[in-house]
Amino acid sequence: MAHGAGDPCDPGTSSPRQVLTPDWMPTAPNDPAFRSGCEDCAEQIKKHIGGAVVTIKPQAPARLLGAFAGVNHGWRYHTVVVKDGRAFDAFTGSNGLGIAEYMALWQFRMRSTLASDLS
Repeated sequence: MAHGAGDPCDPGTSSPRQVLTPDWMPTAPNDPAFRSGCEDCAEQIKKHIGGAVVTIKPQAPARLLGAFAGVNHGWRYHTVVVKDGRAFDAFTGSNGLGIAEYMALWQFRMRSTLASDLS
């Protein structure tokens, strides 16, 4: 979801609040409005659909998640909603993506803890 300048995904450095409607369309990963604020987006999504809020973090010794869908914002973590075997964030739209499909979007998917967190 959204991530920005300063410490990526730090609520203190987030971009202005992005509002997601219940039937939100996928946002392009390179949209500057969604470089920060993934936690806020995840909370909005959870209110719309329910599910569990999950924070994706790299496995040590990696400090960053790597590129997402070919765009590298230098994220230290990313927060999504998981429900019924699907991952939801601002980039997936309201249909979400299956876990395997979502994991394939990450450059270092084997380093991410997402797969174990979402199963």
